[in-house]
Amino acid sequence: MIPGGKIKGVRYALMVLCGVLSVTGCASTPLSRPSGALANALALLASVPPIEPSELARLHALIKPGPGEEAFLQIPWLTSLSAARRKAAEEDKPVLAFLMSGNPLGCT
Repeated sequence: MIPGGKIKGVRYALMVLCGVLSVTGCASTPLSRPSGALANALALLASVPPIEPSELARLHALIKPGPGEEAFLQIPWLTSLSAARRKAAEEDKPVLAFLMSGNPLGCT
């Protein structure tokens, strides 16, 4: 069992599962018989009872972003580097570039 109780164990299981799915999403053959960490993660997730409908509203409120937690959505981001450079030069401001390379599933 994962130290820290069942909740931390479930979080760990979800991380393992997401990591394996991102890697196997790039593989040419499907993962047919899980073993090791994936098998343990799936077994732990299978032991978690389903969410009751009466509990759904409380859980939704718990994970929904609160006021001020999505401030980055208010920024007028540009998707063109040349347009961003032009605007930065006009306003005498620096350019913040967020770059990524590789497959969006994390398979590089």
